[in-house]
Amino acid sequence: MSLVPENVLTGIPPLGSAREAPLERMVVHARLYDPESNWEWLVMESDGGDQCFGLILTRSTALAGRFTLRELASVEATVGGGAGVLFDPRFEPVTVGRLGLRDPRVGELLGELRGRGEGAGGDLVSLEGPG
Repeated sequence: MSLVPENVLTGIPPLGSAREAPLERMVVHARLYDPESNWEWLVMESDGGDQCFGLILTRSTALAGRFTLRELASVEATVGGGAGVLFDPRFEPVTVGRLGLRDPRVGELLGELRGRGEGAGGDLVSLEGPG
């Protein structure tokens, strides 16, 4: 079973489909989170199965990169057992730019990319799971 429900996964654009689009215009379609670590994975593109591209939010920073649902699904909670990473069913799709207005970590990432003249999501970081 995937962390992201099939009806949500099928609505996420294919990997690389927005390669030339500025990151701030890309849409986040799903949110995964680990309540213990306060990390979040915001899915913007997917291969329809395991591989995703999106934002990875730690307690203090935001990164854009790839991650796998399989690795996230394998994370177990340290308190009480069970799943560590959860799907947020209440999350509403939002552009990265709008998200950056309300989340300082995302706003800082967008500012850094603008400062370097980088606009596309591409492969800024490649992560395999919560690391």
